[in-house]
Amino acid sequence: MQRPHRLLVIATASLLTLVGCTSSKGPVELGHRSDMLDSGLSHTPTPFMLSGMVSVSPETASFTPCGSQKQYWLNLSHEQRTALDQLGGPVYGEFEGFFTPVASRGFSADYPASVTMTRINLVTTELNSCAQPRHAVLADGQSPRMWSAAVGEHNMAWESDGDSQEVPLTGKQMDDTTAHFRARNAALTLTATGCQQSDTTLYGWRATLKTSQRTYQGCALLPSYDHSQHWAGEYQGQSQSPGQPVLTTQLTLLPDHSAITTYHPQGETVTKETGIWQPVGENQVQVLTTRSGEQMVVSERIYTRNGFTLTASEETFNGNTYPLGTKGLTLKRQVRNPDSSQQ
Repeated sequence: MQRPHRLLVIATASLLTLVGCTSSKGPVELGHRSDMLDSGLSHTPTPFMLSGMVSVSPETASFTPCGSQKQYWLNLSHEQRTALDQLGGPVYGEFEGFFTPVASRGFSADYPASVTMTRINLVTTELNSCAQPRHAVLADGQSPRMWSAAVGEHNMAWESDGDSQEVPLTGKQMDDTTAHFRARNAALTLTATGCQQSDTTLYGWRATLKTSQRTYQGCALLPSYDHSQHWAGEYQGQSQSPGQPVLTTQLTLLPDHSAITTYHPQGETVTKETGIWQPVGENQVQVLTTRSGEQMVVSERIYTRNGFTLTASEETFNGNTYPLGTKGLTLKRQVRNPDSSQQ
């Protein structure tokens, strides 16, 4: 049985019980990529956490999200590609990123969309399938001696020789390059310079834990949970233009960030568009259509949420912007009957 990496083992008790670690290597430049945040879209996506399998070859790089069969072109910086090349074949990866349309020509044209990796959280060959989403910050190391720490929503726990505590958080702060967590008698600081503790795993964060007894050095992971998942679901609405049949529009936002839009004019044939969705603000979601039937397109809609309703006022289609009617396109979230799947 393949041994999971120690940072990925979460004990059922309140503290982490983690074993085995090699010495920390020098920094790996895998941090925040401000140069890649210009997406070319009318609304810049907000990078979010993605998890799945990453494959890199001399001419291509691809990403398959957890729980999905879809494969996306992966846009990497030179430093990221070099680091991934060192790990060899397909690897499990967690990273912050966002989607953009692919080019109409070249290797990427065969993919439904492109993913830009803005910051690595974890890439490892020690997992050959997706891990369960983590909701805690994990850190560990072996300098000056073996230690581990975890930060949840309200508490911080740490463990080393003769020092094992779990106490409430008294403060936390995070920006693009650093994260600080404070508790009584302890402080954990993460720096997004990259960190490596073995030849099989790269981390996005270097960790420093200061307690009342000593200062420890090691590597860390952010939570892997995708906080945009609250958008996933089915939305539907009806509209009618003068002299036209009633049009039913259904939008399905799947957990793997793929999007399906279907149009069903009453008494006519259903048409289908596919693409991806991603957050662009606290209360807005971007839906990019990249295929209409078999035709390659680039369509961008921004939906604003009000309760259980999504509304988009316009659509940018192949570079041109059009209004979506006088009142926009309004879709209401559909609530499924829990027993419907058994019928």
